[in-house]
Amino acid sequence: MKVLLVNKFLYPKGGSETYVFEVGKALQNQGCSVSYFGQGNENNIVGNSQNLLAKEKALNPFSLIYSRDA
Repeated sequence: MKVLLVNKFLYPKGGSETYVFEVGKALQNQGCSVSYFGQGNENNIVGNSQNLLAKEKALNPFSLIYSRDA
């Protein structure tokens, strides 16, 4: 089975990242093919075969509607 695990950070930062990495290891031990998707960062320790990652800083969706500068 192919599994995609998604988390904002793909390097050890806190509890959610630790959990995602442990789930990934458990799935691999059961024979699953595991890939990861998250924010691009030079600290990432996991990824996917296509090296596809989200941009490091996304635009604030509210800036499309309202601008303090304008």
